[in-house]
Amino acid sequence: HLQRLRLRVAEFAEQMEAMNQGPYSEEGVQAFESCVSAFMIFLYEANELLPGPTHPAVTYYRKRKQGQGAVRNQGFGTSSNPQRVGQRQRTKTKAKYQYDLAQWQYANQ
Repeated sequence: HLQRLRLRVAEFAEQMEAMNQGPYSEEGVQAFESCVSAFMIFLYEANELLPGPTHPAVTYYRKRKQGQGAVRNQGFGTSSNPQRVGQRQRTKTKAKYQYDLAQWQYANQ
């Protein structure tokens, strides 16, 4: 994956350098804008291909996008204090996120 990413970045660099050499024109500006937007899309997608652990915020975001968020079917029957069920769940989720974030930061020092 890394080799493909490097090749793709080199292609974008060559395209941008070629645009920098030519004279200024309206078509050149449009080509540059399309190249930059393609590069931004590439960077967004390349984040998934990078080796190593992913940032916890990215992991949680992807889970929410896939509909795999927090379990919300806990209710009155399973809790001794039903008014605190949501708060307790948020506290646990926040603690797990902080733990995952600390692990990610340790791995990426």
